[in-house]
Amino acid sequence: MKSCCFFSLLLVTQIALANPNARVAISDWQSLTAVDTQASISRPLLRDPFSDPQTSYSEHGSAFQQNNGAFGSGFQRGRGEFTVPELIFKGYIESDDGDKPMALIQIGKDKVHMVKEGDEINIDPSQPRNAIRITNISRLSITVETGILGTVRVLR
Repeated sequence: MKSCCFFSLLLVTQIALANPNARVAISDWQSLTAVDTQASISRPLLRDPFSDPQTSYSEHGSAFQQNNGAFGSGFQRGRGEFTVPELIFKGYIESDDGDKPMALIQIGKDKVHMVKEGDEINIDPSQPRNAIRITNISRLSITVETGILGTVRVLR
């Protein structure tokens, strides 16, 4: 199958080089590929793996919505019952460009993390939906609210 894809890409490239003003339609590209025996399988839309999921959702709407509710309800305040470990405010970072301030926080006895307003952070790996949201950062304090995530996002 890889050779068929390469062959069709080569033909599309040759068509484009032969006539730079001609546009190759998707239907033309699909007609050049081998017939897929599993045509019932829908191909997922490609997304930028480095983009923020919320940005992808706002740009593409429900195009990336999966059956399990990905990018659905998001953070839901006040739901979920869990104990928040000790949060230690370690530092304040202010940008010269006027961007949102950032804070350095230590969760429990874990590492120090850099966060900004609006960040949603899972603080207990055994409960992946429980999270905190950073709501306000000032020079002397950081305000968080607890809740649950509408979906589980795995970032590796």
